[in-house]
Amino acid sequence: MARSVNTQQKWIEIGYTTFSQEGPEGLQVERLARILDLNKSGFYHYFGDLDSFIDQLFDYHVLKAQEIALQFRNAARLDPDLFYILIAFKPSILFHMQLVRNRHIKKFLDLYKTVNAMVDPEIMRLFSDFIDLRNHHELVASFYDLSRDMFYARITEENMNELFLRNLLGEVRELAQNFIKQRPNLKVH
Repeated sequence: MARSVNTQQKWIEIGYTTFSQEGPEGLQVERLARILDLNKSGFYHYFGDLDSFIDQLFDYHVLKAQEIALQFRNAARLDPDLFYILIAFKPSILFHMQLVRNRHIKKFLDLYKTVNAMVDPEIMRLFSDFIDLRNHHELVASFYDLSRDMFYARITEENMNELFLRNLLGEVRELAQNFIKQRPNLKVH
């Protein structure tokens, strides 16, 4: 039985990695079987069909998101903690990016929103300090949404590194600081 669970987990892990890199188009049973050097009949034994497999990948993504949320909950600052967490969970971040890019599929959009609801509050706690708008929750949420959209529009497997993340956060901070400067009546603390 342990071998069976281990083999099933191998399918999930290669599917998760492939989805992260290529999106749903990369999930081809025969190709995954070749990569794993397994018989594709095993795929159908464990998952039944591709839709059930994707459902299990989504469940796996939720588990990864819970780990990420916990990491952010324990983080002290956005810079540098954000970089280390995102890089450590690079396949999960890229998986999430694929959900964004395929949000025209309701199931993908729903998972994207579910995961964001778990992770975003933990990041926003750090983000509000980073852009120096602690007492302006709606404004922080707007800047955060904009920043998250910029992030997912720009990341690739190749550029997902500390330099890219630091530059992107620098852009966001500069944008927020310029916004604050243009509104002298805005109390930032």
